[in-house]
Amino acid sequence: MYIVARHEIRDPVSFWQAVQAGMTSMPPQLTLHQAFPNENGTQAVCLWEADEMNEVRDFVEESVGAFSRNHYFMVDAGNALGLPGEQG
Repeated sequence: MYIVARHEIRDPVSFWQAVQAGMTSMPPQLTLHQAFPNENGTQAVCLWEADEMNEVRDFVEESVGAFSRNHYFMVDAGNALGLPGEQG
């Protein structure tokens, strides 16, 4: 399933450093497909793939939760456009 994580980032420098560090320790059952930060790094939207939303939530909160407020939702694949692997 696809999961979106939306980040309201309080400390952009620490957040993005933690993202880089977290990429080397990401559990194999998680896939980060896309990350879209705003220009000053204080907001971002990320598209994840995992079997359960809690897997993404647990990893993100452990990695960057000290630097951001994070919101999560499951993507309705039937109404989504541009998911990875879609022909379009």
